[in-house]
Amino acid sequence: MELGDTSALHPIIAARSAHELREYEKRDTYLAAAEGKSTGDSTMRLMATAKFMLDQRDPRAALHALQKLRDSGVKGHPGALSLELRRNNWRAIGTRY
Repeated sequence: MELGDTSALHPIIAARSAHELREYEKRDTYLAAAEGKSTGDSTMRLMATAKFMLDQRDPRAALHALQKLRDSGVKGHPGALSLELRRNNWRAIGTRY
């Protein structure tokens, strides 16, 4: 992950702030700005997306982000595994997909 103008770090931080303020359209705009960066940046963006979707109680969208993460070759990442466990808990309490 580089910390230059091409880094996804700044848009992802902005997306998290917008998410906390429940400004979801702004959050999604910032996440879109982070797309297409380096592999590390992509991992960070997809993990943030999965977390945001779980916060909004949208396990289907979280699953989509986690599948993209897995497809990119990220397997066994502790943060991703934690998000998958959280997503599976939604299924256990009866949320439909």
